[in-house]
Amino acid sequence: MKLLLLAFASFLFALAPALADNTPSEAAKAYYETMKAKDYNGAAKLFDPEALKSFRGMLDFLTDLPDEEGAEVLVAFFGEGATKESVKKLSDSEFFASFFKGVMAQAEEEGGVDFGEVKVLGEVPEGADVVHVLTRSKMGVGELKIESMEVISFKKTEAGWKALLNGEMTGMAGQLKASFGK
Repeated sequence: MKLLLLAFASFLFALAPALADNTPSEAAKAYYETMKAKDYNGAAKLFDPEALKSFRGMLDFLTDLPDEEGAEVLVAFFGEGATKESVKKLSDSEFFASFFKGVMAQAEEEGGVDFGEVKVLGEVPEGADVVHVLTRSKMGVGELKIESMEVISFKKTEAGWKALLNGEMTGMAGQLKASFGK
């Protein structure tokens, strides 16, 4: 479980969405500060809306778990008072923020999350509207420390550069789903 929590935290740490007037590299640094401040609602606003919709689609099965198992899981991932009905009513942005607030709360129980540092190493454009940013990040959960290189993709929108989900996130959602036999 600790490794899964670190993987989710690492994903959040590495994904660096942009603000309207920033470059993707500047956004990487801004997102890190958002996560360090535990502003998950702010972080969710920095993602492409289609990415948030996709994220929700990958984890919607959590609201379909049997009552005896589902109630505990929803509280663990969405906080005290979370019910199938309340989670279903969340916007995609609220779903994302609530889920990661829950994940990070679990990580805190395992010894806390240390968002050490992130360094942007460069950008690789793919066409006019997508940029991939290479970062090196250092972080940890409890005594477990990790240094990793991540490629984070951004899409240029009318609202600025927005983060996209990556294959790692899809894999983690699949792993979570498989752990519940779905």
